[in-house]
Amino acid sequence: MLMHKPPFVFDADWKWLVHFWSSEKARGQLREDGIQPNRIEMFKLTITCKNRTPIDELSHEIMAKFDELLVAHMQSHTKESSTSTPSTVVLSTPLLVNDIYTQVMGPERHGRVHGLGFGPTPKSFFRATSRRETNATLASKLKDTQAKLMHFKQRHQEHEKKYAKEIQQQQEQMELMQQYMQQMQQMM
Repeated sequence: MLMHKPPFVFDADWKWLVHFWSSEKARGQLREDGIQPNRIEMFKLTITCKNRTPIDELSHEIMAKFDELLVAHMQSHTKESSTSTPSTVVLSTPLLVNDIYTQVMGPERHGRVHGLGFGPTPKSFFRATSRRETNATLASKLKDTQAKLMHFKQRHQEHEKKYAKEIQQQQEQMELMQQYMQQMQQMM
């Protein structure tokens, strides 16, 4: 990595940057639990002071909207008490995080993703190139799920027929046993 120094960066600065980028602190700014923060958490980290207060009123309003939507999601999808705070909400999917982020921050600008700098594009971040591709993927998954459902329905019907035959045989055996017992009682 030291060999790929841009010409406009001094040698000493480049060595320091490479050392910093390879440190744990710079590699993803991990949370206490070792997981990389999501977009909402990263936004909150970047617009708060060291004492965790927002840097301005707009930032405070945005954080309040995030918290409101996170609590609403938690209450609608879990059986937890309403006293839980947004910091205890476990976001199950990146799609949910992105949905909440977009509701608060608005739609993405063409070719950029909010909160991630100039690097990632929507295509690379969301991994869907178009609605057509997304629809094709969903259609394929739907077709697979329908095929599995049909397979399970057929197996269920086969099992029902099998068990119906077994029940019929057991009932016939019970009738024979009852007849046999009646004959035995009459002989006594």
